[in-house]
Amino acid sequence: MQNGQQPTFPPIAAWRVNIIRLVFLLMAGFMGSFVWYRLIFESADIPVQQGLARSMLAALALLSLLGVRYPVQMLPLMIYEVAWKTIWLLLIAFRAWLAGKWTYDIEALFQDCIGIVLAYIFMPWRYVWARYVIQPMEPLRRLKQPRAKIVAELLAGGKAKEQQYPRQMIADGEMRNAELAADALVRQAAHDAQGNFELPLRQTVLQSFHGRHGGRRRGI
Repeated sequence: MQNGQQPTFPPIAAWRVNIIRLVFLLMAGFMGSFVWYRLIFESADIPVQQGLARSMLAALALLSLLGVRYPVQMLPLMIYEVAWKTIWLLLIAFRAWLAGKWTYDIEALFQDCIGIVLAYIFMPWRYVWARYVIQPMEPLRRLKQPRAKIVAELLAGGKAKEQQYPRQMIADGEMRNAELAADALVRQAAHDAQGNFELPLRQTVLQSFHGRHGGRRRGI
């Protein structure tokens, strides 16, 4: 991926997006109403661990409201839901069943978690892989703006569009004026980059001006 280029990810089918939205709606509605009711009216004497679990589920239900509106942007929340339920089913419920220690509490939670297997059907795994696994990490510090990008923005009319005087001088085809205009634009670019700018841009800018405006060479 080149600097400044927007990443592209595999498209997500509309039916997958709508199913994810529906799951978020169920999490916010059914689970949210149940958990929040108990958290508000039945939390006086519950054990600490149970209170912690209810608080986490309440927060999950609250954030699910954002998933109803932005299902793709809130995919990490759905991934978390799939991850913790899968881990519980494999490492807790399955091992308890193998050891013959299946209890009523495990049975009840198993009924709540087993439906997550459907997520493996509708989750956009190709998008998840491209977006959260193979995409390069975000930079640890601010990167310098690429030289070619700055020149392109200047020529396209970014800052230079607000400075019609230098652009008009270049349009005249006068090389002396082109030099002054190039210097002005380079200084503006250096200022925009807040000091993290390589000043030897003058020749590059001038060459771009020559190509676009057909200026005459007069001993630069």
